[in-house]
Amino acid sequence: EGCEAAIDALRRDKMLSSDYTPTQATDILWTMLSIRIWEQLTIECGWRQEAYIKHLNTLARRVFVVKETSK
Repeated sequence: EGCEAAIDALRRDKMLSSDYTPTQATDILWTMLSIRIWEQLTIECGWRQEAYIKHLNTLARRVFVVKETSK
């Protein structure tokens, strides 16, 4: 739902990277945001919640959003 909607919005806006199909991108984003990953990074690795949010946001943008080309 949330991950699928986010990826679909990128697709509709022609901003989804061509490296992934919408289904692949949704699956990867869902995995990136899973409780297990959150536990690993915040509890086991000691990341602060703010750092987790910042870095996962940056990672998702780098993975899924089309790179801007210079003119």
